[in-house]
Amino acid sequence: MMHYKEISVSYKTKRRQIQSRDKWERKENTHPAIVDRETWELVQRRFLHKGRLPRTNEPNIFQRIVRCADCGKQMWLSGNQRSPCTGLKTERRYFHCATYREFGKIKCTIHSTNYKAVQFIVLQDIREYARLAVEHPEALLQMLTESENKQKQASYVKAQKDYASGTKRLEELEVLLRRLFEGNVAGRINDENYEIMFSRYQAEQQGLKQQVEMLSKQLTAMGEIRDNSQRWMSLIAKYKDLQELDAPIVNELCEKIMLHQAYRVNGRRMQQIEIFYRFVGKLTAVNGRVEHKIRGSRHLCVNK
Repeated sequence: MMHYKEISVSYKTKRRQIQSRDKWERKENTHPAIVDRETWELVQRRFLHKGRLPRTNEPNIFQRIVRCADCGKQMWLSGNQRSPCTGLKTERRYFHCATYREFGKIKCTIHSTNYKAVQFIVLQDIREYARLAVEHPEALLQMLTESENKQKQASYVKAQKDYASGTKRLEELEVLLRRLFEGNVAGRINDENYEIMFSRYQAEQQGLKQQVEMLSKQLTAMGEIRDNSQRWMSLIAKYKDLQELDAPIVNELCEKIMLHQAYRVNGRRMQQIEIFYRFVGKLTAVNGRVEHKIRGSRHLCVNK
């Protein structure tokens, strides 16, 4: 609900004055939701950029998802190519960097990628993770939480210890300050010593409170990793037997797909494709490396 879009000019008149947008006040959750927040945000993200569907080609199921790994711009998808022999259109379509198409090599490189190849890689990756979510949920959950890397896990354990010790020390300081005050009132501690000790304890207390508050936020954020992993597992598990990708599935599961510039190793065309899933981000490849052959073109996806 938006408040203060208009204000009363005077109690003597019914005339209203329109307020500038920066003076509006937004109140969340004032009414029962018709759709859940996750579905709402997913649909709004798809509506950010309106694009026309091609008339002669199948729609791009990766629209707004596939991006150039170097410049970050969306990848432009070509139409069906014509065969040089027959002159007829084939099903070969390629992603090209939009920056390269507009400015050429001075800004970016072409990043040409077979559309069917991207479909194959994403489909296989989703099916593999869906199978693991169904057959080995605990092992997958452990892998997902550890995919944040061991350093974060170690920092989480350290944060827990620091939070516990900081909280304990704050309780001790509360007791010390109370006893210090009582000792001063009873005359057992003179005013000069009381001021010195009180200032020292108080400074330590203020510093610890800030540290404990920061650690509390850090632990809360780290604790969300496991919740997001479980949420993603329940989401992807239903696609174990997925046979064909479509735009709703891609938008539901994937946050973005980054295409790198191809290179050659011993005459073979190599290309890295990174898949970033919603809630969990980029994951370690399940099968290490996925190699496939589509219509005579060889591609290799590493470090998905």
